[in-house]
Formats: sequence, C-alpha cells, structure tokens
Amino acid sequence: MTRRSASNAWCTSNEDEISATASNLAVSAARLNAILEDVQKGQGTAGKLLADPTLRDEIVKLVQNWRRFGILYKDKTARPVAEEPKAGKSPVPSRPSSQ
Repeated sequence: MTRRSASNAWCTSNEDEISATASNLAVSAARLNAILEDVQKGQGTAGKLLADPTLRDEIVKLVQNWRRFGILYKDKTARPVAEEPKAGKSPVPSRPSSQ
C-alpha cells in the first residue's frame, strides 16, 4: 500500500470525525469574527481598552500606583509612602534630629 492510498483510506475511515471537526472550526471562526467585530466597535472591556484612550491612561496610572506602593512588585525607585493618620488622631509632626 502506498502512502497516498494509506492516507486516502485513513480519510475515508475517519470521514465523520473530519467533517465534525471542520464544522466546529467553521462555527468557532464565525464566533471569533463576531467577537472581533464587537471589539473593533469599542464594545466590551477589550473594545473599550482599544477605543478609549482615557480608560487606557487610567489603567496605566493604576498599575504605576501598584508598583509605587509595592503591590505589583517592589519598584526600586519608588518613594516611601507616609502612612495616613488614623481617624480621630492628629498627625505627629516629625522632629528634626539633634546632632
């Protein structure tokens, strides 16, 4: 049996599975196209991120703050952040060191 005849025999014996796979692929491609159309129209979270520069800028600032406060990862250039005074307590000013 040659390679060509062997592959033809395999395709013939698996015709139902190949047909189902091709059908599933066509359905998936159609769904992906619909999702991409919505994204291009600015719909959904991904669409808004691509279409709205203000939202993108706010997310960039959010990530920068996470880095600054060491939430995302410790930024070596981050400035130390002073703790906020607890409610009802007056902040105590720092005193100059006596040297």
